Amino acid sequence: MKNSVCLCYRCNKLQGTDSWAVFMKKQGIEDPKVKVKEALERLTVPQLKLLAAKHNVRVTGRVEEGFFSSRQLPPTKRQYVNKLAGVVPLEDLRSSP
Repeated sequence: MKNSVCLCYRCNKLQGTDSWAVFMKKQGIEDPKVKVKEALERLTVPQLKLLAAKHNVRVTGRVEEGFFSSRQLPPTKRQYVNKLAGVVPLEDLRSSP
């Protein structure tokens, strides 16, 4: 139910098995998150860390488990971008240096 969308019969047939992003692109509607992600990808990891702190977003790396031990790896740039894409407005990225 988390990712369900109410569609009319016509739109349901148009979407088929495509993802929501692909369906919206077919309709000529661009997802605003795409532009935010593109802007975030141009930033460096230290800049992304500052944005995460500013917006109180906690980004954790993955845990790599070995046979006898495990260790916490630092977050990747992709993890920062994905977490911040839904939180940071595009206007905020345009105003930052």
